[in-house]
Amino acid sequence: METVIKGGPPVEEVKRVVNILEKNEIEKEGVFMLLGEPGKKTIGDQAESWNYFLADSRLLVITFDKKGKCVHISGTDIGQ
Repeated sequence: METVIKGGPPVEEVKRVVNILEKNEIEKEGVFMLLGEPGKKTIGDQAESWNYFLADSRLLVITFDKKGKCVHISGTDIGQ
């Protein structure tokens, strides 16, 4: 599985999440437990994205393909 990592959260934090997803193939429900309650969900033709509002004012967006695999993680600091 190829995972795209774009700016936002610290690279090491994103790598940790991606490693957990790749090594354990955690289902989407497991990801929700890992990162906290998701916010808005956006559904597209090929994938669905979930927004996670982290305690330190960052927004983390994780996109899953139709099989539930993580295909994209991005983030931004919304606190400034």
